Amino acid sequence: MLGKHSLASAIVAAAFLSFQAGGVRGQEEEPPVEATPIPGTVEATPIPGTAVEATPTPAEATPTPATAVEAAGSGIPIEAGTTPGSPISTTATQAGVPGPASARASGISLRSTAYVPLTISLSVHEGFDDNFRTMQAARSSWYTSPAVSLLYSLPGTATQVKVHSGVSFTYYYAGQGSGGGGGGGGGQRNDINAYVDSTIIHEVSPRLKLEADIYAAYRAEPDLSSNVGLQNRQGNFFNTRDSLGATYHWSPRFFTVTTDKIQIVDYGNNSGQGGASLQAVASQNRIENTIDQEFKYDLLHKGNTVVLEYRFETTDYQDSSRNSLTNFALVGLDQEFSPRLKADIRAGATIRSFASDGSRVTPQFEGSLIYAGAHNSLLSWRTTYGTENASVAGISSQTTFRTGLEFKYGLTARITATLDAYYHHDDNQGGTPGSLGGTGGPTGATGSNGSRDSYDVFLDGQYKISSRWAFDLNIEYSGSTNSNTAGSSASNLSNGAIDYTRIRSSVGLTYKF
Repeated sequence: MLGKHSLASAIVAAAFLSFQAGGVRGQEEEPPVEATPIPGTVEATPIPGTAVEATPTPAEATPTPATAVEAAGSGIPIEAGTTPGSPISTTATQAGVPGPASARASGISLRSTAYVPLTISLSVHEGFDDNFRTMQAARSSWYTSPAVSLLYSLPGTATQVKVHSGVSFTYYYAGQGSGGGGGGGGGQRNDINAYVDSTIIHEVSPRLKLEADIYAAYRAEPDLSSNVGLQNRQGNFFNTRDSLGATYHWSPRFFTVTTDKIQIVDYGNNSGQGGASLQAVASQNRIENTIDQEFKYDLLHKGNTVVLEYRFETTDYQDSSRNSLTNFALVGLDQEFSPRLKADIRAGATIRSFASDGSRVTPQFEGSLIYAGAHNSLLSWRTTYGTENASVAGISSQTTFRTGLEFKYGLTARITATLDAYYHHDDNQGGTPGSLGGTGGPTGATGSNGSRDSYDVFLDGQYKISSRWAFDLNIEYSGSTNSNTAGSSASNLSNGAIDYTRIRSSVGLTYKF
């Protein structure tokens, strides 16, 4: 009996000691979990005349803020519901002013205090322009262009915010002290270019996403990559493109995208050639409002999406005889071949009805291709064909073939090359009654009033001296050729349709902080 009690006591004692040891171990402090570091940031390719921007994205290929998409992680975070409706960037055609950014902020972790959402850059460029007035009688000049820019990017779980803004001033030495033949049209000797470009994306729920884009620019240089701005310098003008959109997923495969866009183009009373040109330029001031409705369905898998699209556009000119209503009916396909490669295509027709009676039916085609490859490379290509609002006085509308290519490639860890090329061919049709350059016939007439070819090729090389300093060297070749049925150079002049070629080159230094 005593042996049994001794054995039981020993077992209880051992269990008690084991419990105490476990309790002590349970009180030991676990080693702290290290915070996930933020991937290294990549500096964006500088825009001529601006400072280098540091876009806070992971270390994969990252385009400039004006590029069509942003490469992040292992591929391109292409947003569902985006369409090839907005033009690609205008970096090559405007020193210091990018086009509206459709880039999206990447999903960067905010757990580290090392992340700073604000980047400020200062730069100065020295260059030579062989035709800084963009006239047939070319006049050359050396120039200096200081610039300051700001980039604020705050990615978040539900709300993402990006603001990109800046201002540059271009001083042409040959324009000083000359009476009326200064830097731009008329007495304008220097350029002031300012812009603000912001995007806000809010995920209301897993089904609903809201997006607002605001872009405004005050600029002087012609923009040959889009249908905004004269094809030669006629003085500063104001342009804003703003939109509000909603994407809603009705089911795992079916979703809709609804967007309301407004655009204002105001040339003020700028004139480079006297009274006739003043009337012609001011008559092109306009307000455009477009309601866009897309119906999208994923066929075989997500990213293999068929699209039905309808757009309704109203255009109000200062010259009210050119006011119009336009209906777009399109079908298309959005295809993601891989996380790095995406293609979009749209095809259909437009019906444009004019205030001065008459209408015109035009085929419409839109296509885009985006690829993020090795060596931090990014390729963006877009082509469109269809009707556009007139950008020449006395013309009711124009049918345009437009194509643009943007390519960035990292030659080494410090050297990046950028190539941007734009081309468009315009067929101007239908003159407004009694207007300059018009046919004097009805607005809806199908007779042609001439054509125009415009082009712009820009090549830039950037060298990162350090994390804050960068040096770049660039050259740009642009021009415009017009064919007017009237056969009169004076008619082309009054419409702001001037033949010219232009070569600009510069070297620059940028400091980022």
